[in-house]
Amino acid sequence: MRFASVLLLILCLAACQHGIQTNEAVRQGVIDHLTKANINVDKMNLTVSSVQFNGNKASAQVSMTPKDVQGGMPMNFKYLLEQQDKKWVVTGRDT
Repeated sequence: MRFASVLLLILCLAACQHGIQTNEAVRQGVIDHLTKANINVDKMNLTVSSVQFNGNKASAQVSMTPKDVQGGMPMNFKYLLEQQDKKWVVTGRDT
């Protein structure tokens, strides 16, 4: 019984750890970063087109277009992120 409890605890912890390895969690990390830089993200469409996870680090390809401009060309950025306190935090950009 004790072994089963320990095994269940390990599985739950592993599942929680991977729970933030989603595009949406990375997108929120980018939004938090842009908001801290005083960029009004409410006026932008922000799309995470791809994410590569590597343990507690990730790199994300992000495109942004203004919401009020039709046919506007997207701006593309590659963000580097690190998992901190159960969320993704931008640590830099890759060119």
